Amino acid sequence: MPITAIYNDNHVVNYDNFNKITNNVNVIKIDCSNNKLKSLPGNMVFPNLTHFDCNNNKLKSLPSNMSNMFPNLIYFSCSYNKLTLLPSNMVFPNLTHFFCSGNKFKSLPDNMVFPNLTHFYCSYNKLTSLPPNMMFPNLTHFYCNDNNLTSLPDNMNFHNLTHFDGSNNLHHFPTI
Repeated sequence: MPITAIYNDNHVVNYDNFNKITNNVNVIKIDCSNNKLKSLPGNMVFPNLTHFDCNNNKLKSLPSNMSNMFPNLIYFSCSYNKLTLLPSNMVFPNLTHFFCSGNKFKSLPDNMVFPNLTHFYCSYNKLTSLPPNMMFPNLTHFYCNDNNLTSLPDNMNFHNLTHFDGSNNLHHFPTI
C-alpha cells in the first residue's frame, strides 16, 4: 500500500524520524517542509518515491547521491532554504516539476538531466547565468525572475512554453 510521510510544520531540526522509514519501498511522497532541517542524510533510499518537498528549511546542501536515493522522482521542491549549490550529477528521467526558488544559487550545474521537465522555477536566487547546454524540451512553465540574469542561453527550447517570467533581471527576452 502506498504511504505518504508528512512531517511539515513540526520545527524538526534533524532527520531522525525519517531514519525509521529508510529504504521503505512503499513510500511515494515525503513532505518535510516548514521545519528547521539543516541537512538531509545521504543514506536514504526510496525507490518508489515520486514527490519530495523540503521547502522552507535551513538546508545548506543536498546529498550528492540524490539521483540514487530517489530514482523515480517526479516532483521535487527545495525552495526557500539556504542552498548555494545543487549536486552536480542530478539525473531524474521522470522529473516533471522542479522548484528551487528562494535560495542562494549563483549558478546551476551544467549536467542536470531532466528530459521530461515541464515546470522549472528558479526565481529569487542570485543566478548570473544558466548552463549553456540547459535543454528541457518539454518545458511549459519557466520562472527565473528576480535573479541577476541578463540573458538566457541561445539554445534553450521554448517551443512548448506557455508561462514565462524573467522580470527584474533579464535585459534580453527570448523569442517564444
